[in-house]
Amino acid sequence: MDSIQDSLDMVVTAISGGIICPLVQTVDGETYSLMRVPKNKYPPGTRLRVRGHWAEASTCQQGQSIMVMQIEETRD
Repeated sequence: MDSIQDSLDMVVTAISGGIICPLVQTVDGETYSLMRVPKNKYPPGTRLRVRGHWAEASTCQQGQSIMVMQIEETRD
């Protein structure tokens, strides 16, 4: 079971790339893949608020993955 410490709530920017899953980047330059989100749903440059948790295992084949529970476009 996930704890409160495992939950994520972050604003990121969609970037190009991604083998299976879409990629996003934080303002600090960290790149993550998003599980449970269609690869081409958000074009590069789209700002997103992502809520979820770190994936223990991933089919994304690229870096650290976030298991997305909620995602929405934002202007933050």
